[in-house]
Amino acid sequence: MRNIFSYLLPAAGFIGLASFGFQDEPTFKPSDKEFIVGATMTRYNIGFGGGDCQTEVSSGQKTLDSLYLMLKSRPYIKMEIGVHEGKPCKGCKKCNPSQNAADAIRDYLVKKSIDKSRLSTVGYGMTMPLLNDTTGDGKPTEKAARLNERVVFKITYSKY
Repeated sequence: MRNIFSYLLPAAGFIGLASFGFQDEPTFKPSDKEFIVGATMTRYNIGFGGGDCQTEVSSGQKTLDSLYLMLKSRPYIKMEIGVHEGKPCKGCKKCNPSQNAADAIRDYLVKKSIDKSRLSTVGYGMTMPLLNDTTGDGKPTEKAARLNERVVFKITYSKY
């Protein structure tokens, strides 16, 4: 199965968008210089389990395995794992589900041998919606929830 990653390349005056795919080995090998600080990859297919607190990765392992291959082959990259929620969590008074989900992704990659110091985590919750569309009672619509629930991988350090 092929996983497609998209990333934004910030530059003065415009935004560039590029995609690349990975299988067991990269099908297209982007230049190392394309992995610049600020580039982001957004994924919608990573799911979490462990109850309301989302403490383990339950789906999207192939995506994370592809990310692992990219990180393994580029040990000079550091990355932020940011998780965004689509709906408020009803039963979470003491935990931060989006932070727990980001930590679960980090732990998955660390178990595969990526150094923990290369991965920072942020649980954004519902603070950065892509679509701010609500129902009459103020809750996000299904469309908004699906679009807003995402994982963003952001390169925070690269030698380029």
